[in-house]
Amino acid sequence: MSADQASGGRTGGADEVRLLIVDDHDMFADSLRVALSAEPDLTVVGTAATLAEARSMVVSTAPDVVLL
Repeated sequence: MSADQASGGRTGGADEVRLLIVDDHDMFADSLRVALSAEPDLTVVGTAATLAEARSMVVSTAPDVVLL
């Protein structure tokens, strides 16, 4: 099994944390995305405003952490 297969097809360093932000306040979620994207070891894979949207994005983006 290749390293890419072992990581589920994800790219990036081993120390990179993939983050999905879920909040129904667009301005707050976007502010968090901007602030957290500035961190070198964090990658924001998306933001969601509803539980249904978050569930779909968890499947499609495979985050390490979901911030609610």
